[in-house]
Amino acid sequence: MENNSLSTYTDRLTYEVWLMQCLRIAKAYPVNKNWLDTFRDRVISNNFSGKRLEAAVSQVIDKHTFGSIPNYGEFLSYDRKIEVYTEWEMGKLEKSEGAGTRRFYEGVEIEGVFYYTLKENVKKYNLKLWKPEEHRPIAKKKTKDDEGQRLETAAILRKTIESLKDKDLGKTADKKNETDYKSSGTYKTAKKEFEEALRKVK
Repeated sequence: MENNSLSTYTDRLTYEVWLMQCLRIAKAYPVNKNWLDTFRDRVISNNFSGKRLEAAVSQVIDKHTFGSIPNYGEFLSYDRKIEVYTEWEMGKLEKSEGAGTRRFYEGVEIEGVFYYTLKENVKKYNLKLWKPEEHRPIAKKKTKDDEGQRLETAAILRKTIESLKDKDLGKTADKKNETDYKSSGTYKTAKKEFEEALRKVK
């Protein structure tokens, strides 16, 4: 029986999240700009989400020997996947395993698409249940979770920058204005390059 295996990470990767994770890696391992540039390209090419990148970095920091530089694959191989079925595939599954098979599955929405997955996956990975009345062919509206994630990311980034006062990045931060780090030319140029690279793979 053929089925799909999809990542449970569906959020967007932003430059701010990328920068925050780079700072975590740089504090833990002796990486240089060339290493980070190549890593960025591989992260984007492998369609990482922000939360997946954060989890991958955390796992490597937890498991890799401090001081030595990790291989790119240690980060890139990290994912959290589940088995999913389309309506047609679920019909085939019922024919092969019995009419009651569907009761063990729940309809979920992953990146705007309807799938069936085991009910235990819904709770385990906090998946969004499929609600036909909410599904519209329009751009996704910002939610409180999106805003909360943005504020949390900004707060962690500011804290990290302040902890690196002796580095060039820290010199661009003004404690009186939490968004001043975004006004530096280096930040703007790097963000533009990052977003252009993201667009190329979409």
